Amino acid sequence: TCANFIILNVKMGMIWFFLPVVCVAMNDSFSYIFGRMFGKTRLTALSPKKTWEGLIYGGVTTLISGFFVSRLLSQWEFMTCPKPEFTDCNILCRAHCTPSPVFLPSMVSLPKVFGGASLSLAPSQLHGVVVALFTSVLAPFGGFFASGAKRAFKVKDFGSIIPGHGGITDRVDCHLVMAVFTYVYVINFVRDRAPDVEKLLIMVTELTLTEQEELFHELYQIILDKGANVKALLSDVAQ
Repeated sequence: TCANFIILNVKMGMIWFFLPVVCVAMNDSFSYIFGRMFGKTRLTALSPKKTWEGLIYGGVTTLISGFFVSRLLSQWEFMTCPKPEFTDCNILCRAHCTPSPVFLPSMVSLPKVFGGASLSLAPSQLHGVVVALFTSVLAPFGGFFASGAKRAFKVKDFGSIIPGHGGITDRVDCHLVMAVFTYVYVINFVRDRAPDVEKLLIMVTELTLTEQEELFHELYQIILDKGANVKALLSDVAQ
C-alpha cells in the first residue's frame, strides 16, 4: 500500500518523510493565501476556489521552501541517518551515522554574470527542489481528483473526524502519492548505488524470518570459505 512507502522513507532517513510533508503543507497554505489575495482566474470547475494565480504563486513559494527546508533538515543527524529498525532507538535518543555526501554542503562557483561569487550548496537542496516541483504539480491536481470522486458520490468530505476539514483521507490524499514518488526518486537518484552495511541492513529487515535464516547460512558459508574464525565471530556477537 501507499502507506508502506512512508515507512520505507523513514527507514532511509526522517528527512525523506518530513520534506514531502512540509512541501505539501507549504503549497496548500500559500496557494490558498495568494489565491485569496490575487486570484481572479478560476482553475477548474471541480474546485471553484482554486485559481491560476494561487497555483503559480504557490508553486514558486513551494520551490523556494523546498530549497531552504532541505538544507535546514540536512544539518541534523536525526533527520539524515538511516533507521533500519524502529526498536534500536527511542524518540529521545540521538541517532549517529557517517554523513552522506548528499547532505554535506560545498562551495559552488556561480556564473560570471554574478561577479564570480560562490555559494554554499548541498546536493540535498537540489533534490529538495525536485520534490517541491512534483508537489507543486501533484498537490493541486490530487485535490481535483479527490473533489471529482466526492462529487461522484455526492458527498462533501470523505469523513467527519476533523471538524471543518473532513476525514483523514481528505488531509493525507496528497501525502500518500508523495510518499510513493519520494521513495522511487530517492532509491534511483539520491542513494549511492555502492553497497554498505546500513543499506544492506535496510533491505535485510524487509525479508521474512525464513529468508533471513537462509541469508545467514549463506553468509556463514562465505565467511567460512574465506578462512575466518566463524566461531570467534559468533562468540563476539553473542556477547
